[in-house]
Amino acid sequence: MALTLLVIVCLATPTGDVLVFSYRIEICLENRSMRPWNTSEIMPSLALFPNTSWQMATVVNTSQPIEDVASDADGNPRLLLRAANTVLGPGESLALAAEYKITSGPRSPPNIDTGCAGHLHDIPEPLVSEFCREAGCWTVGFEPLRELAFELARGKTNVLEILASFIMWIHENITYHPFETPLYPNETFLSGLGAYDDQANLLITLCRIVGIPAYLQVGYVFTPYHRDEFILGAGHLRWELVNMRWHAWAMVYVPPWGWLPVDLTAIGGIVIDPLDAVKRALVWDQNTLLLAEIRYTDYVATARQTLEFLREHGLYVHREERLELLAEEQDILSELWPYIAASSAMVPISLAIVLVALKLRKKRSARRDRRPRANSLAQLIGQVLIHDVGEAVAAEGLQL
Repeated sequence: MALTLLVIVCLATPTGDVLVFSYRIEICLENRSMRPWNTSEIMPSLALFPNTSWQMATVVNTSQPIEDVASDADGNPRLLLRAANTVLGPGESLALAAEYKITSGPRSPPNIDTGCAGHLHDIPEPLVSEFCREAGCWTVGFEPLRELAFELARGKTNVLEILASFIMWIHENITYHPFETPLYPNETFLSGLGAYDDQANLLITLCRIVGIPAYLQVGYVFTPYHRDEFILGAGHLRWELVNMRWHAWAMVYVPPWGWLPVDLTAIGGIVIDPLDAVKRALVWDQNTLLLAEIRYTDYVATARQTLEFLREHGLYVHREERLELLAEEQDILSELWPYIAASSAMVPISLAIVLVALKLRKKRSARRDRRPRANSLAQLIGQVLIHDVGEAVAAEGLQL
C-alpha cells in the first residue's frame, strides 16, 4: 500500500499524542431465496486498514480462520475468512466478524501558498499518464465538463490557482444531497446535487481533464455517542454505524508538496479562502482514519450492481460497524510513536502488525500479478462501495 501522505507528514513534522481505536465489524448474510449458494461465490471480504506514516492497524481477532489476504484492483488489502460450510442453503445465514486495533498518529497540513506552488509542467509525466486518463467513474470525456474545466483554468498554469477555481465553482454550484448510490461526475454536474464522494469525484474529473493527477480516498471519522441505521436496496441491506461516520475526499497532486487532500464538504470558510478545503481537510485530524483509495475502478457501477444483485437473488445483508477509543493505551504509544512511525515510513507493513501480517504478506506477494476477474461474484460483493446515505454519512454499501 503506498504511503500516500508520507511527503506531507514529513514536511509538516506534527507533534501530539497517539490515539488508539478499536474497530469491530459484524456482517450477517442471509439467503432468503429458494436456491442454495456456493459460499465461494458470495463470501464477503473485509477491508484491511492501510498502514501509512501516521496510521497502523493490527488484526486482533476474527470469527473464522483467515483464508487469504489479497489486494483489490485499487491496491487496497482485503481479508477473506474461511466459511464453515461450502453451501448456504435457503433460509440459512452466514455470520462474519473481525476486530482491529488502529493507532492514529498526529499529522498536520503543510504550509501551502499559491506563490510557492508549481505549475502544470512541473507535474511528473508518469503521474499524468496514470491519474489523468478516463478511468473508473471519472467521466473526463464528457464534453460539458471539459468545457467547464478549460474555461475555469483559462490563462492559468499555477496548479493551486487552477485547483482553487475548481473548488469555488463546486462550492457555488453544487448543493450537498445524498442518494442511495453514488453519482457519476456528469450526473452531479447536470443535477447540481451530490454528497461527499460525488462532489470529490466531480473535482477529480475537472483536475484530470486539465492534466492534474487526482483520485479518491475514503475513511471513517470517529464520532462518539453517534449512531445511524440505514435501510438500502429495498431492505436488502441494513447498515448500522456506531460512534463513526463515513467521509470521502479527493487527493490531488500539487507540486512541490505532492499529494494533498481536498475536502469539499467538511469545512466552512472556503468562500474566504478556497484553499481551506486543503488546510482544513478532516484527514488532518487524528479522529479520521483512512480506509481505502479508489484509483482505477468504477465503484459507482459496483454500488448499483451490488444492490441490484441482492434484490434479484433474495440475499439480505445486515452490517454493523463500531469504533471505540481505547483511552488506556494512549500514554505508552505516545512515547513509542516516533520510533514506530519511522519504521512504517520504511516498509509497507509496520512492525506493529508483523506477527499477523508476515505470513499473509507472503501470500499477497505471490499474487501481486493476479487481477480479480471482473465478473466474479465474490469480487462484486466484496469491492468497495462508498457513498453518503444520511445527512453527514457516506454509505459504502457492500464493502463486505
